[in-house]
Amino acid sequence: MTEISKEQKALADKAAKDGDVALLATFFREHAGSPQLVEWYRHTGYQPEGNADDNARLIIAHTHYFDAWTSYEQFQNQLQHDPALQQFEQAADAIATGDAAALGFTR
Repeated sequence: MTEISKEQKALADKAAKDGDVALLATFFREHAGSPQLVEWYRHTGYQPEGNADDNARLIIAHTHYFDAWTSYEQFQNQLQHDPALQQFEQAADAIATGDAAALGFTR
């Protein structure tokens, strides 16, 4: 079994951050049986014998600090329809990444 490269792991992490179930599930299918997957995702509840789509949903929810996919999905629905929540999330992201310009601060 070949080792998963840093670039491949970075793409999987991006898929999780972006909520891309299809891409993350494909990553799991392509690397099924890799001990690296268990090492990286064991804290999320990842099941090596489990369904790739279910594992992807689980990891996406976990990446966004939700206990379950349904909670993450409900939040995403609210986010699409609530401008105040969108603004709050943008501000939280800006704070987390240190993007003062996005918050309207200039030096």
